[in-house]
Amino acid sequence: MCTSLVVLGVHRDGGFSEYAVAPARNAHRIPDNIADHHAVMVEPFTIAANVTGQVNPTEQDVALIYGAGPMGLTTVQALKGVYQVKTVIVVDRIEERLAMAKQSGADWTLNNGQHSLAEFLQQKALKPTLIVDAACHPAILQEAITLASPAARIVLMGIFQRPV
Repeated sequence: MCTSLVVLGVHRDGGFSEYAVAPARNAHRIPDNIADHHAVMVEPFTIAANVTGQVNPTEQDVALIYGAGPMGLTTVQALKGVYQVKTVIVVDRIEERLAMAKQSGADWTLNNGQHSLAEFLQQKALKPTLIVDAACHPAILQEAITLASPAARIVLMGIFQRPV
């Protein structure tokens, strides 16, 4: 195990900045025929592909995604576009992000800072079978376990500083 791992955007700021310093061996030239605004999406989509690939989504899944930031939005697109998941719910506390989640293909969005997620799911008769924590807040895991259907899959897209 590496004891000196430093990851840009995790241990060092800069993962989504306009400029960042990285070792030359980690840099790759982008072909001229690929626009910069498309090229920058490679990394977030590879994470979404890796995470969704680990949990084997199906069309019948009821997917719940915590967090409508870059990781959550790319996960919505992977679930809808690649796996054809019919029901994707996204929760976040920022309305602008929830609007982007809708544009990305989410079937339902909810501001869980203003509304109870448990009540929403009960009213809609939805029981998540696949839960993705793209917000990486320690309180989410316990709530996800409580809301998950039996045999649901829960995946975390981040790491915590302390044990959860």
